[in-house]
Amino acid sequence: LAGNNPNGTVFFTGGYARALGHLLFIALDEELLVLDTLSAGDTPQVLWKQRLFDVPLDLPGDANAARLFLGGNVAIAGNRVQQPQTDRYGRPMGRLGPVTHDAVIYQVGSRVIAAEPLTGRTLWERDHIERGSELLGDGEHLVIAPLSGREGFVLRQSDGRELSRPELPNPQEVRTSMGATLVT
Repeated sequence: LAGNNPNGTVFFTGGYARALGHLLFIALDEELLVLDTLSAGDTPQVLWKQRLFDVPLDLPGDANAARLFLGGNVAIAGNRVQQPQTDRYGRPMGRLGPVTHDAVIYQVGSRVIAAEPLTGRTLWERDHIERGSELLGDGEHLVIAPLSGREGFVLRQSDGRELSRPELPNPQEVRTSMGATLVT
């Protein structure tokens, strides 16, 4: 599952996937699945999964009532997801970000989370991040590019510490990304 782009992301209808060794990270509409492709037997083992949306606090009934949501197809430019999918409330869904041996980065609602790839254990978390922000990284730095503005965040990927808030290029001018670098 190497794909045909620099970060190893493969896009398919309804989602996208990234591979890291024998681990497969799949963003399927509303859920992130992490599979061990070397598990015993013919079927990959689901190591852990996480919803990529949060349920509004004022939602009556159970969390399953908040399910799907596809507001159209995902547009791809280079290896970047251009239009995030939305939940039934019209809010952008979370995204799968960089995947390294140290951490998998993803967004749920307004939280960006770094988790241990094998177990899903949270390593660090940042709140108050615009929903549907693009998450780009190179293993050392994480760039959070909000959909609505030009000011982004650069975090240290190992601990989530904010390093800077740079002005980012206009999203329509970005051709692709390579790690934490936007190519215009």
